[in-house]
Amino acid sequence: MAAIPLLFLVSLAFLASPALAIGQALLIGFGFSPYHPLCAESCLRSFTSYMLSCSPSSDGHGHSHMSATPPECYAKDTAFLTSVAWCFSGKCADSGVPISKLQAFWEQFVTGSPKVTPKWTYSVALTNVDPKPPTYQLTAVDTDLNQTSLVSLDKYLAQWNALGNVAREGLVESNYRYCWLSSHVILRSRLDTTNTAWPSLSHLSVCQSFSLF
Repeated sequence: MAAIPLLFLVSLAFLASPALAIGQALLIGFGFSPYHPLCAESCLRSFTSYMLSCSPSSDGHGHSHMSATPPECYAKDTAFLTSVAWCFSGKCADSGVPISKLQAFWEQFVTGSPKVTPKWTYSVALTNVDPKPPTYQLTAVDTDLNQTSLVSLDKYLAQWNALGNVAREGLVESNYRYCWLSSHVILRSRLDTTNTAWPSLSHLSVCQSFSLF
């Protein structure tokens, strides 16, 4: 069987395999890229740990404590939205991410729920940054976000490194899964056409090379 038709069959089998039905949405590098753009995800996660003016702060018995901030709070909090937008504009410009991708990410993820729409689009939030550029630099001791602020560099780099490593490890795992399936298809095709029950050495070498990533 010619190389191109065989690869075509491998791809079709991969996408249509019932065992990998979930994988169509989850396999990294095959229609799914987690934490993308990485700069935007790192920015967003760097700000979600802060208490906002609308964050729950009491358990109802007079005991103050940090509670999870609901999507509705993120959606309306000016300090949060403008700080995240400014982080996007700086960090993602360095990565060459187009504004359209930032806008799409913003609409889906900035509030923590795709069902909750932020009061501003990314572009509008960016225009509402005041002062521009922000003058307050968040540090490791800050727990509240009550004004437009510059992202904590330590938090941002920690998120960037952690999320980037997870994405890379997932890509290697996905490649191994793709190799397993494509090897199975090659075996079946050769059994049906030439009675040869082994994949080519070149294919095996490609699969083995994934361990080098």
